[in-house]
Parts: sequence; C-alpha cells; structure tokens
Amino acid sequence: HTALPDLPPATFTSDQPVVDAVFRLGMHSAVFTAQEQFIDTPTREKGPWLFDGFNESRTAMAAVGEQNLTRKSLLEFAQSQGRYWPNGAINKIYPTGLGALDINEFTEIYPEWVWQYWLHTGDTGLLAAVYGVLVRLAGYVLHAVSPTTGLVTSLPATNVYYDFPVVTRLNVLGVNVFQRVADVAAALGRPTAEVALQRRRRDRLAAAVNRLLTRPDGTFVDGLAADGTPEMTASQTANACAAAYGVVPTRRLAAVAALVASSGMEAPPNTAAEVLRALDVAGRHADLVVLLTDATGDGWANIVARGATFTWEVWNPSDANGDSMSHGWGSNVLVEIERALLGVRPTGPGFATFAVTPPTGGLGRAAGTVPTPRGTVSVSWVRNAGGGPFQLDVEVPPNSVAEVTVPAGRPQDVTEGGRPIDRAAGVRRIAVADGATRIEIGSGAYRFQSRSPG
Repeated sequence: HTALPDLPPATFTSDQPVVDAVFRLGMHSAVFTAQEQFIDTPTREKGPWLFDGFNESRTAMAAVGEQNLTRKSLLEFAQSQGRYWPNGAINKIYPTGLGALDINEFTEIYPEWVWQYWLHTGDTGLLAAVYGVLVRLAGYVLHAVSPTTGLVTSLPATNVYYDFPVVTRLNVLGVNVFQRVADVAAALGRPTAEVALQRRRRDRLAAAVNRLLTRPDGTFVDGLAADGTPEMTASQTANACAAAYGVVPTRRLAAVAALVASSGMEAPPNTAAEVLRALDVAGRHADLVVLLTDATGDGWANIVARGATFTWEVWNPSDANGDSMSHGWGSNVLVEIERALLGVRPTGPGFATFAVTPPTGGLGRAAGTVPTPRGTVSVSWVRNAGGGPFQLDVEVPPNSVAEVTVPAGRPQDVTEGGRPIDRAAGVRRIAVADGATRIEIGSGAYRFQSRSPG
C-alpha cells in the first residue's frame, strides 16, 4: 500500500463483536487498495476507477488520516475532463490508456468526493484548483434537465446502466451536484450570485424529483419510462440515495426509511453505505445494527462469516464472471460506523468543528478514535441498562470545537466531571433540541453524564 501518515489509525469497539469485525474489514480493504492510486483491486484490474476511488478514499481518510493520495486522485480526475469531456463529464477511470470512457453516475459523485476531502483536510487550495471543473460538471447535469418535466433525462455517458431515460438515482445525485458546487463556491468566497445560481438549480431539481418521482405512499419510484409513465418499482437503492443525500422532505422520511429498513440489503456494495446513511438520517440505528450483523443475508457480516478479510465486488462473487473478492469499494462501511455508531462526523473544514452524536439505539456501548489533521478525536459512550445514567467521554484535539449531543431533555440533568454543565470548564454553549441537550466544547477531555439512560 501507499505510504500512510504517521498517525494512530482509527479504532472501534462495541458490545457487538460482528460490528467490530466489519469495521476491521473496511480498514483492511481500504489500506490495500491505496497504492500508486486508489485501485479497482490488487488481484486483478489495477486501474483507478472513479467510484472505487470515492469509496476507498473516504475510508482511507477516516481510517488512517490519508489525504495526499486523495488529493492526487481528485486532480487527476479533474484533468480527464479537460482532456476528453467538453460537456463537463469526468472519465470513469483515469489515468488510463483506454481513452474517453465515462459513467454518468460516476461523474455525478465527483463533487461529493471533493467536498468530503475538504471536510477532512480544510484544503482550500484544492477547492480553488477544481472549482472550474465543478462548474462545468454542473453544466453537464443542467444540460440534461428537461424543460418539460424539470428532471434530468438521458444524462449522457459512454456506459449506461439504466434502460429508462429518467432515473431517480441520477436525479438525486444531480441535486447533490448543484448543492456541492454551491457549497464549494461559498467556501471559496465566490460572488453571491454564483452560489445562489447553483442553489436555485438544486431547489428546482429537488422539487421536480419530489413532485414527479414519488408514489402515493411517499416513497420514490425508480424513474420514468420514455413515455413518461413511472417505473413503479421503488427500490431500496433509489430510496436510500434520496435519504442519504437529503432530498426526502421531513414529512416523508419515515416512509422512505421504513422501505429501506424492510428490504434487507438490496443495494450492491458500491452504494450499500448509502443504505446505512439513510437509516442513520432517520434515526433507525437499531435497524442499522441489525443490517450490519446479519451474517445470513447480503452484506458485510456475511463476508466475514464466510472467512474473508477483504470486501467483495458483489455480495455473491462468481469466478466464472470474474468477480473480484478483494474490491475496496465496499470498504466505506467503516465511515458509516464511525459516523453513525461511534457518532463522530466533521462539520467544518479539517475538523475545525465536528459533531459527537451517539446513536439512539442498536448498541449498548461503543468506543473509538478518529485520526484528524488536528489530532486524534477519542469518544466512548455507554448506555446503561435498567435506567442508569448515560455516560459520554470525549477528547477534543487542539484548535477544534465539538458539538456534543447528550440524551437529556433538560440541561440541568447533565453533568460534566460531576459538575453542572453550566459551570463546567470548556463548555461554550448549551442548547436543547429534539429532546436532547447539545453542548459546544473546546479542546480537552470531558466526561458527561445524564440522568436519562439514552
């Protein structure tokens, strides 16, 4: 594997040994697909594919603090646009001697990759270097928006995965393209008009998706046929994508999450992390843990149960089909465990700010560490049975600010180091929302307890 930062790698332990094993599976898979670039697989095809790199890079950053290889990959994929794609697309694999080849879904994930890199590193220089690429990419999506329906229709690509022109997943990712280009413009201090333009595009496309691609029960169909009639199947993949990228209105989130939770694991490994993210967004952490620990159905626990140490290209690989059993794009389950179950997620560039939000259920305890450019974030929480106190230990590295969420509807029910939180050192702000107390803290070590069992 590539040279890695001299930092302690991420750790995770809980009262569910299978979840811990899945975390280690993700770690191993990401490290050994990080070589001269993020590769497809170390045992077969070693090309740097865009979607593989997106998943593997996010895991490598979260697991071992990697950032140099990610920066290199983002710049190389940006170069592919200038070499091959005046329409604003990105090559599906680059560098390569294969020429101009793209997949529309891969192109649409590139802005999210840029954004996740920026959240991890705070590297504004990279944002500036690829901003023009992102603007052209947004134009690529906009050009495919039908003036009749307002939906992304027949988004061009040399490799097409779908046999109908309006695909819900491609529209949701299109919404996110406009969102992330607006976010990057704002982070760079670009003119307000540039930011507003992308946000208007985002809002119009999101409105069309929610108006035209939904069933009466509030879930999303997979798309529209050429004659405009809905493809009435409502797949887990389409619905999880909509929830994961924030396109689902709050009033419909419960219905969408219920469909996602009831479907087992239908999504393939490359998009399966979106299923976990959708359950996290909806607060269905018990369902998330059930999915992570199911050793009989498709998923990471089944890979572990079958004796593997590396994530696979598909859930049930076939030698006859040439499926890889060392495929890193399933590794980013580690990222979702870190964010949903340990509860740590960056909210500002380079972890200048981050959130610590323990899950609402599924686990009784968890502990772990997260490498960041500012130092190691350490979190341990215990949800005691029998009505005992909830306890949360947090270490915030220098020059970072954390917003910690404790399950207590009243601030007076929370202590830090045995003291009321309004008299605790390092506490900057206290607020109550959604039945929980949110506490802003600076660098240092803290122990919070609440009378609520969580």
